[in-house]
Amino acid sequence: MIRKPKKGFTLVELLVTIGIIGILAVIAFVSLNGARQRARDSKRIDDLKQVQTALEMYYDDKKVYPDTLAGTAPSCVIEPSYTAEGWNWCLSSRDNPWVPLISPAYIPTLPLDPQHRAKFYIYGGFTNNYKLLIPYMESGTGKSLASKDGGCRANQYEIYSPTAAKWCYGPTCSNPITKCDTP
Repeated sequence: MIRKPKKGFTLVELLVTIGIIGILAVIAFVSLNGARQRARDSKRIDDLKQVQTALEMYYDDKKVYPDTLAGTAPSCVIEPSYTAEGWNWCLSSRDNPWVPLISPAYIPTLPLDPQHRAKFYIYGGFTNNYKLLIPYMESGTGKSLASKDGGCRANQYEIYSPTAAKWCYGPTCSNPITKCDTP
């Protein structure tokens, strides 16, 4: 009796193939995750630059920046733990016009962080000064950009009005928010 060879793959061959595919999938996922982080950081910076442009247009018209001092920005949700030396900091959220008075006249809608359920932007401003802040950057590229933005903190991306003092935000400062020792 002559045996015909079976057509198909052995169990070992199938397991090796599945293992190789799994390793390639993990490598692809790790690479794509880094790209997603860089894309979100880039969008965050672009969002703040759009808000900065809207703030400057508002200033050109009104000769002041939108104010977040207590009682002057009723639609702004104030976070008390971010208040220092007269600055109130407005946090971005879906229902919060976090930069008062500029939308829709100067920017159609205020942007939200790409991960707005877990992350936020911060605005603080009064009369002749403002600060826009991303209190975190995800990717190594984003952190590198944040360290070169001229602000206080290496891991936070900061945009200031031309005459604003540099302000520090976060737990490593002696105060949660305090004036920088060096600009």
